[in-house]
Amino acid sequence: MHNKYDVCTESQKPETFLTYNKTKGGVDAEDQMAHAFTTERKTKRWPLVIFFNILDLSSIAALIVFRMKYPFNTLSHDDNRQKFNIDIGRSLALPQIICP
Repeated sequence: MHNKYDVCTESQKPETFLTYNKTKGGVDAEDQMAHAFTTERKTKRWPLVIFFNILDLSSIAALIVFRMKYPFNTLSHDDNRQKFNIDIGRSLALPQIICP
């Protein structure tokens, strides 16, 4: 698909550009969601920047899976991403806090 140098006859643009323009909406939506409620902090250490980005993207992916599995749950609504992240944090931290 992308290893050919096909050019669209109507727009005179390469097919690769047209395919990218058709599919870039998902990346823009994910970036918007990531910046609405982010874990990002000001730092000069680039590994931390990558780590914060991984946290943001993984929480969005978890929310998408949760919404697909439980569409009628109250945490599944669009305005509850912050509550969803807090719930994930608590469920991950609680077993470490409570000693058996």
